[in-house]
Amino acid sequence: MPRQDNRHSFPLNWRLLRHILALYRDINLALQEINTNATSNSNAASIFKKIINRLKAINTLGDNVSWYFFLHIQLSLYLSGNSIIRNSRQLKRFLVSVRNALEKMIVSKGTIRLLRRKDVFVNLRNPTVSIFVPEGFEDLIPGYRYIPGTLPVILTAPHASPPQSDINTGKLALVIAKRTSAYALISNLPRFIADPNRVLGRVWPFRRILEQLIAKRKIKLIIDLHTSSSTREHLVEIGTWYGFSIPKKYLDMLMQIFDSNDVTYGTNSRFVGGDITFYHSNIPLVSTVQLEISGEATRRDLRRIIRALVKFIKKFSGVKSYGGLHRKS
Repeated sequence: MPRQDNRHSFPLNWRLLRHILALYRDINLALQEINTNATSNSNAASIFKKIINRLKAINTLGDNVSWYFFLHIQLSLYLSGNSIIRNSRQLKRFLVSVRNALEKMIVSKGTIRLLRRKDVFVNLRNPTVSIFVPEGFEDLIPGYRYIPGTLPVILTAPHASPPQSDINTGKLALVIAKRTSAYALISNLPRFIADPNRVLGRVWPFRRILEQLIAKRKIKLIIDLHTSSSTREHLVEIGTWYGFSIPKKYLDMLMQIFDSNDVTYGTNSRFVGGDITFYHSNIPLVSTVQLEISGEATRRDLRRIIRALVKFIKKFSGVKSYGGLHRKS
């Protein structure tokens, strides 16, 4: 029996994958140069020249390339322009962000069937996308409720509005944000009009505001709230994109707090995380986690979940309580 050729399952050709792997290698070398400061500026410049040439080569491989990069690379890197890099520290952050995006490309194994959402696959065949986002778009169609905070944590509820809403997620985000001084972003649009947890939702105001908050408020943790079907085995399903969206120490911290508050949970069993979890994770700068709460959760269950998440957010942020007051340790 002839061996099956799997190359057609790739949205791009093998040359693109080879360039992505080589680009990943060159970026790691550049980061090593920055971290050690052991080589001359000429050697560092040589590595960066290779990175630029590699990007130019990737750019010649066809229209699909721009879409493939759009799936993985943060929108802020496209919108910021050359002003994003002013010193070596900013350069390092930029390279870490690009490296994380490349890791997501490589882990996806080049297949278009990237994102599973409640038994539905996003299956795009040779898409060509041109997007124009006018100034003032957020004011024209806001579509969200914003709760300001002081801690580097934001709670998102992208499916809070009916019909087909994730029940209780908007209320949970609001209550937890007020008890912890975390930020919150709650969608006011039904998902059938605009779903902020999908790839193309990245250009909607909800996701653009989220991206701005991450950059301007130095957000370090995103907790994305959803509701699962009422027949789920656990009270909460934790999605971390198979461990790629949050460091193990923070996941362990969350699970220990759930255990101590009698909140049953599963991890990456079905809900590995939506596009918010996938796209905005940028370890070690930004961690993300998706929580799918059972539709059968009682008021008592919800109170336990709120209590656990309040403790988790405070512990993550280094906050201790003193007579009702919150202070950073």
